[in-house]
Amino acid sequence: MSDSNHNINVCARTIKRETRECKTNGGQKKMDELTTKVIFADQSGHTTLELTKDETVDLINSNKDQWIYRDNQMVPANEIAEANWNDVGTIMIMPGLTGGY
Repeated sequence: MSDSNHNINVCARTIKRETRECKTNGGQKKMDELTTKVIFADQSGHTTLELTKDETVDLINSNKDQWIYRDNQMVPANEIAEANWNDVGTIMIMPGLTGGY
């Protein structure tokens, strides 16, 4: 995410959906947080992240013009906040398409 408008505090995670421990920028430890794969795309390309539910909702809320997909199905943004995080699957946050010429 090269654009400075995309600020989010994200821990690096290596193992999906298992107990993990990581340090945030503030030095506090977060443990046992369920994460899912989030693909964030913008004009410069895409980034693949492992995010918690709160981190994902924050990213969606800071990018209101993006289209949200859950397991390749376009969904309203509020559906992600209400989703069961145990089986949410992959979330993609993509730039909205515009037609015309």
